Amino acid sequence: MPTLLDFRFKILDLRKRSSTQDPRSKIRRKSRGFTLIELLVACHPKPRRKKAILGFTLIELLVVIAIIGILTAIGTVAYSSSQQRSRDLSRKKDLVNIKTALELVRYDFSSYPLCDGQGPGDALCAVSNTSTNPDLTPKYMAKVPQDPGGSGGIYSYISVGCSGTPLKCASYVLLACLENANDPQKDNPKHPACPKASYTIAYP
Repeated sequence: MPTLLDFRFKILDLRKRSSTQDPRSKIRRKSRGFTLIELLVACHPKPRRKKAILGFTLIELLVVIAIIGILTAIGTVAYSSSQQRSRDLSRKKDLVNIKTALELVRYDFSSYPLCDGQGPGDALCAVSNTSTNPDLTPKYMAKVPQDPGGSGGIYSYISVGCSGTPLKCASYVLLACLENANDPQKDNPKHPACPKASYTIAYP
């Protein structure tokens, strides 16, 4: 709320301005009071300026939409790559767990498991609950893990060097297909059964 002192300074300012424009104002005024007009001008509030309404042009909107689209695409690719690496890491851990079960079978039978229906030599079969002889579950594993890709995929087991009567296998290969073709631990060259990259654990 403006005070009387503020009005006084405002009126003095008006007088000073008018004296610079009016040559007759050089004559010193004898009265030190304020006129009615000066009081009305001093008390009258200044008109408020309307704020400018800012908007966006069509080009600016298109640029913003394009930037958002690019950032979304980059984020989607980064998220997809992160998910692929996470699933590949799970595959490697699954093979390590299967390897532990195979070593327990060898400890009991002095041989690694055979594939069902296998003859002498090497054989490839899926690692499942009942695909090997002896079965890995439930004695050696509570449940044989499946590929985390979401399609119910399974890992591959290759019994190597099986001979004798009864058949006994001296070695094995565990195989998993990876999604990340640039995985530093991938096989080189990759196994033909895998479209992008493969990861194997072999013994010995």
